[in-house]
Amino acid sequence: MITHNRSKRNAKALLQVEATIYLGITSPIMKFVARQSFRVGNVCIAQGETCYAVKSERREHRYYIVHFDAVHQTWQCSCGQGRSNHHHLTTAREYVEKRNVNVSTVTEVRPVQQNRTENVENGLALDVNVKSTVEQWKAIQKRDRARQKALKAEYWAKIREIRAEQEQQQPEPILVVRR
Repeated sequence: MITHNRSKRNAKALLQVEATIYLGITSPIMKFVARQSFRVGNVCIAQGETCYAVKSERREHRYYIVHFDAVHQTWQCSCGQGRSNHHHLTTAREYVEKRNVNVSTVTEVRPVQQNRTENVENGLALDVNVKSTVEQWKAIQKRDRARQKALKAEYWAKIREIRAEQEQQQPEPILVVRR
């Protein structure tokens, strides 16, 4: 959020600083084990997890955090590029390969596919990197509205069924006349 007393340049620099940590060292990379869980940028590090601090090219004594994400089986960086292959990930991977005896535990970073297509219902395939046409978007919206209508009809049918069951289970109230 940009407040009235902060310029756009400073706001952008602040986001880049939040993706790094300050360390008073000069080496290009440092391996460490987290004493406690913490979050830097878009990376969450658990307590006891091994991660690497890779030196920022632009800011003195600022380091990006890189770790191997076991869930996704990829390397992840605290800078904005995340899991895509870039300088910070290659630096950490080379460091691990150079120093570890058992390199088989470390898998390669899968390169980001440039022309990945996602299948959409009814055989319509969209290229993620190409702008879709108006007709494609209208077709997608039409199918989505039909899907939502069907779900809503199913939901209301269940509600009516439950209400009918409840009405059948409730006995008719007995009127008591007091004199």
